[in-house]
Amino acid sequence: MQQLVFEAAWEKTIARKDRQTIIRNFEQILATLPSTGVHFTLLKKAVNHRDDLLITVLIHNCNEKPLDFDRDVLQYRLDEQILARHTFHLPLKIAGKTSMPWTFIFPAGSYTEQALRVKGKLEIAARWV
Repeated sequence: MQQLVFEAAWEKTIARKDRQTIIRNFEQILATLPSTGVHFTLLKKAVNHRDDLLITVLIHNCNEKPLDFDRDVLQYRLDEQILARHTFHLPLKIAGKTSMPWTFIFPAGSYTEQALRVKGKLEIAARWV
């Protein structure tokens, strides 16, 4: 059974309203999650003061094995058009059958202007093995 977990730093800092929104999103998507694979549910997008694109998602590790992001290439796309692409090295390990909110930061220059205007899809493009 898929469970929702908040990373320790999120647990300490997340606002009550944001936490409730994440829980509600998790509960709504739960019945439609595939039984295996890694999937992302888009929660929100923003641009910070350094012009980095922030994409906040629920990461769903539907596999039995833990998931980490060590030199994994993630891309944000709309249909076949890649709108953002970046390699991530995160101090994050997600247990099997676990969903967790996370914000991926795509540095300025790693995304197109269109990424700000459309609702795309985040996916793993390449994994370091």
